[in-house]
Amino acid sequence: MLPGKEEYAHSEKYEIKVRDWNKPGNIKDYIGALNAIRRANPALLQTADLRFLQADDPEVTGFLKESAAKDNAVAVAIALTGARRAFWLHFGDLQIGTPAGARPVRAIENLKTGAVHTIEWGGARLTIDPQDDPALIFRCHA
Repeated sequence: MLPGKEEYAHSEKYEIKVRDWNKPGNIKDYIGALNAIRRANPALLQTADLRFLQADDPEVTGFLKESAAKDNAVAVAIALTGARRAFWLHFGDLQIGTPAGARPVRAIENLKTGAVHTIEWGGARLTIDPQDDPALIFRCHA
């Protein structure tokens, strides 16, 4: 430790590491896909309007973000452990859109697979497998 400092002299943060960005298990394609989704959805380009969604599994968290213009809403469910989870993502009476035209979420479209889930009984039954993808990202349709 350096005198008067809270870090070690040979801290890992100062090391230059050469990485093979193409070796198996690398997440560059996954991060690239997430960044493409983020760029295509104004709701994910700002930090305002975050609303948490209820999931019936304590190992899953969910949230909804809406763009400043209220013309784009994205819901995300994230697994907090490595186990496959089947859960209910609850939207309840949550509404999206401008205050004058706010409506309940009627369907969610998976932004990676294109699968559409109709919101019934205030939510949707979903499955997330962290071995495949630890997050589900949906565009919300009113």
